[in-house]
Amino acid sequence: MPPEAPTWRVRTGSELYDAKPKWKGYRIKTGRVTIDFEMMIEGVKVSVHETPTLVRNAGGWIGIERSFSVENLPASAALMVDVPIPNANGRTTTNGSLAPATELENPSLQENRVLTLRPKGTTFLRTFPEFSSTKQATPLDPPFVSQKKPDTTPVQEQVVRRRPGDQRPLDSVHPSYNLTAIRTPEFKSGISGMDFSSNGDLILCTSDGNVYRIANFKAGAASTIKSKLIARGLGTPHGLRVVGSKVFVLQKSELTELVDSDKDGETDQYNCISTGWDISPSLQDFANGLIYKDNRFYSLSNPSPNRLQLLKTDLAGMYESTDTALSNSGCISVGSKGEMFLSAPGQISQAMGTKEQQSLPIVWIPKELSPNPTEAVQITSGAKVGQLLFGDGTVGGLSRVSMEKVNGILQGCVFRAFQGLGAITTRIILGVDGSLYAGGDSLCRLKPNVALAFEIQSVKLKTNGLQVTLNQSLMDGMGTSFADYEVMQYEPGHESDGETLPVQSVTLNKWRNQIFLEVPGIQAERIVHLRLNPGLSSTADLPLWSTEAWYSVHSIPTNQMVSIPPLSNKQNVLTSDEVKEGFKLLFDGESLKNFRGFNKPEPTPGWTVKDGEIEYVPGQNDVDLMSREEFDDFELRLDWKICKGGNSGIMFRVAENQPATYTTGPEMQILDNDNHPDGKSLLTSAGSSYGLFPVKRETQRLSGQWNNIRIVAIGNKIEFWMNGYRVVQYTINSPLWKEKIKTAWFANPLYGQMKSGHISLQNHGNNVWFRNLRIRQIKTGHSLSR
Repeated sequence: MPPEAPTWRVRTGSELYDAKPKWKGYRIKTGRVTIDFEMMIEGVKVSVHETPTLVRNAGGWIGIERSFSVENLPASAALMVDVPIPNANGRTTTNGSLAPATELENPSLQENRVLTLRPKGTTFLRTFPEFSSTKQATPLDPPFVSQKKPDTTPVQEQVVRRRPGDQRPLDSVHPSYNLTAIRTPEFKSGISGMDFSSNGDLILCTSDGNVYRIANFKAGAASTIKSKLIARGLGTPHGLRVVGSKVFVLQKSELTELVDSDKDGETDQYNCISTGWDISPSLQDFANGLIYKDNRFYSLSNPSPNRLQLLKTDLAGMYESTDTALSNSGCISVGSKGEMFLSAPGQISQAMGTKEQQSLPIVWIPKELSPNPTEAVQITSGAKVGQLLFGDGTVGGLSRVSMEKVNGILQGCVFRAFQGLGAITTRIILGVDGSLYAGGDSLCRLKPNVALAFEIQSVKLKTNGLQVTLNQSLMDGMGTSFADYEVMQYEPGHESDGETLPVQSVTLNKWRNQIFLEVPGIQAERIVHLRLNPGLSSTADLPLWSTEAWYSVHSIPTNQMVSIPPLSNKQNVLTSDEVKEGFKLLFDGESLKNFRGFNKPEPTPGWTVKDGEIEYVPGQNDVDLMSREEFDDFELRLDWKICKGGNSGIMFRVAENQPATYTTGPEMQILDNDNHPDGKSLLTSAGSSYGLFPVKRETQRLSGQWNNIRIVAIGNKIEFWMNGYRVVQYTINSPLWKEKIKTAWFANPLYGQMKSGHISLQNHGNNVWFRNLRIRQIKTGHSLSR
């Protein structure tokens, strides 16, 4: 940023006119600063240099002595100066009216003559950069200084109702990357720009006005990383780019080249490439981002508080500005093929000037995911090639965007990707080794490894629904139910007014890594929010890294209908495979002929059949429903759903002539985890072996939705499966079993000791429904695994 510029006037003979100086930057040598200007006089390019020096007067007041010199001034011209000087009451006057405060050695400049202004009395002069008696003073950048970091105090609770990545933020680095972090004492404020030099060093600037060179950052451990301060005193730098061997920094109102003319590793010349663009005077606003493409620099600025402009600047310093459709703040990024992207609160868009410009954003970004999107980088290799990763200046971390063209319009889907990088992530670049380098309130390298996370790779829109591609195959038997998928759509910014969309069918490809969801009713200009059942696992038994996706619909494809194979919606029937495996129906969908009440000859009145479902409606004198037949080694399959806040259970190997079914039969818990107190503990959550063995993972669907379960019992070895995932596994009479039984309030000597017994559905005083009850006897020696 230029100093408070003097007014220069040129005298040629009797003619006097104002000169128009151009700010050219400044140089530092042996502790002294020289500020450079350039102006045209009589057709000649004239250089003017100012050297400010700190001085004290007799009263001890600090002021700045400003000395000016000139080069190439034509002999026919004299250069006059009128310098703005702040006086004691803060008002600015000129040297013509401040004679008591200023000594003018010579009011005009000629070749080889120095004009010096010296402060007197209590008045002092100010220039830029600002200096104290020992070093340059650097302005602080309020957006970073006042950045509130998240509370990291551990929260003690038995159960986190939703694991990280499922309807809540992630809490760690993606498993496919190794993190190396560096925090040096020099970084006293946020990283605001970075790029690699030609020798592989990382050059970065911080918002307090410093520039550093980071050596050995790619080598390995953080202890080997070396940082060196190479420039200081810049005014709110929020962009940095290396072009060849040259380093350029974007200050609030200036694009500056950093030059190390004496090759000592530190900048001694600050060349102004361009300045003068409009920018908001607010401390919260700044020029932001800096990319280099086709021999031009691109950046953003705020000419007014609610207006954002794209600046295009050439190396000669000429710039042009274009209004964007955004306001207040944003970041600019360049893709792997030269595409430019703008990140701003609520969206990522194409930047003005791209060949395929569109007015709509590529994606709308929900606030819950990223309230303050920052710089983006495009992935250049692997299965996610072409996708974007972008940071966030409020909650930190990285999010991911997959993109597709629909009817000529670019649109896409957003996913959670990373956390654990610091409180904020403002800058991200891709290294030649394929590593990601992220900066904000910390600096880190994310190096790819061979580990995999099970995740949604992409979501694409079809005429009749959504095509979901996973990066690994689903475990056999999982993901086939429409209840495994929740779909909602809403207008951007109006999530609370969202509309639930029914999934009418689910079709998996033969590799089980691509799912087509038939979803009628998707509309243009909506965000479609998709959530997968968090219990879904890959064939390697990995859980989903993140369960959600937000697809921005601008246009719906035409003539891209996905063929749906004929589906049977019949309930309470056996599949051909189940018939071969020896299953039989416990419930035919019409009657309770295979059941009676516990210690009763018939079912009690609360148990009825309605619409092909067994329904329990609370009444008086009801008991648990119990199979008439007894089973020893078996596999039981069924679907259940529970009312809001409801509680029930499934007991097996139940003996009669006992006080209750649970005194002999081990229980698989049925529960609305979200609204019942027992959901606060994994020991009593849905799918648990009630009070004894906790679930490994919460897979219960919302109240009112169907859950499918399997109970496998072979001798003393027991497995519980819910919604495709094995949630509990234990052995009756093992040392662990005996230890747990000692403190179980419900257990008696016969608990779990029956070799054969009845299947029981519990009356716990709440509405509960069952269907598709199938069971098969298992021969001794049969494997528990699928």
